[in-house]
Amino acid sequence: MLDCNLLVQALDRAMTSLGQNDAVAVIEHLEEAKEALEKAQASLNQRTQGLNFTGWYANENKFGIQNLIKTLDSAILKYRRGPDRSGR
Repeated sequence: MLDCNLLVQALDRAMTSLGQNDAVAVIEHLEEAKEALEKAQASLNQRTQGLNFTGWYANENKFGIQNLIKTLDSAILKYRRGPDRSGR
């Protein structure tokens, strides 16, 4: 649960930084959010019990952590590239 709270906190800070046009801070907070998600995934993986449940969360689809990480990776890349000057 701590990692989920850290995720939300980092996303909130990223949104605040976005409103302040601070791309460096946006990237920093998105990376914090990604780290929190990765720790949450690791926590899930450590919660398996016994040989029958080894890898139980390896392909988890209830929380969509891997999809969220991919989304964060895309957002981080977008803000590293700078503003979109195409008018979109």
